[in-house]
Amino acid sequence: QKMVDELKPLSGSAYDRTFYHHVVQHHQQATQMIDQHLPMLKDAKVKAMAARMKRDQAREIEEFQRKASATP
Repeated sequence: QKMVDELKPLSGSAYDRTFYHHVVQHHQQATQMIDQHLPMLKDAKVKAMAARMKRDQAREIEEFQRKASATP
């Protein structure tokens, strides 16, 4: 809800930058959660899926940070 509220009054590049910022925060929280729980996972398939998700999230964080930096 916080993201929706912050985005409502914005438009154009301010909207984009704020959106990128929120996505990065969300993904960072997800990777922290995976780091916290991955060592305790026992199911090899779930563990592999979590590791894959962390890799994907890290890549997306970098992509969104680049976009945010490039947005005027």
